[in-house]
Amino acid sequence: MEIYKRSETGRVRKINQDFAIEKVFGEYCAFIGVFDGVGGIQGGETASHTAGFTICSYIEKNSEALCKDNLEILLKQAFNEANEKIIEKGRETDLIGLSTTAVAALIFGSTVCVAHIGDSRAYLLDETKFKQITVDHSVVQKMIESGGISENEAMSHPNKNLITRALGMENSDPEINFFIMSQKDKLLLCTDGLTNYAENEKIESIMRQNSTLKETAENLINFANESGGSDNITVALIRLNGGMDFGQEIT
Repeated sequence: MEIYKRSETGRVRKINQDFAIEKVFGEYCAFIGVFDGVGGIQGGETASHTAGFTICSYIEKNSEALCKDNLEILLKQAFNEANEKIIEKGRETDLIGLSTTAVAALIFGSTVCVAHIGDSRAYLLDETKFKQITVDHSVVQKMIESGGISENEAMSHPNKNLITRALGMENSDPEINFFIMSQKDKLLLCTDGLTNYAENEKIESIMRQNSTLKETAENLINFANESGGSDNITVALIRLNGGMDFGQEIT
């Protein structure tokens, strides 16, 4: 399994409120998470780091129980613990609006469970298709679904950064997606510092280039920076190696 993650402040912000974390449990099992903090300079950084470390630590503590049948349970429990920690941290520090988006993948063999909350996203690229796995929990996404605006209009909408769900908010339930990865697939986790500038077609184009995961990540981040870089930008890329396949499709 190959994993490459990178997080940059961007060209405008002075502090990086994004956070990415990974933990590999043997050759065919891993956790990867990407977080985008909300709540002012100090609050955003605190929220994203608290969520990342809490979720990763929970998965690690329960790693002996990892199998393809309990990925969803572990991720939901880990997200719940992170939510409680963020709320507790907010009370201790009086940080107003302490919360964070999250998108995390728990991989066992070729079975992948993705949990997300907010507008950080997951994409899957295979030989023939490119799919956005997650659906944003945001104001503009609701407007798209109601037919009020198009996806292109959402890119520049003044309310595009307003989220309806996050860890630390009252509505903190993650959405879960399962799928199967093959050895040639690439999984991308990213924050809105990328997707605010790069439409899905552009992300697919960059990911299809014959390059390493590191080069792909650098190209994605460079595009966001060259397009304005007004926000922190974080990407994590995953590709499976080896011939062992523990997975079967879960519907």
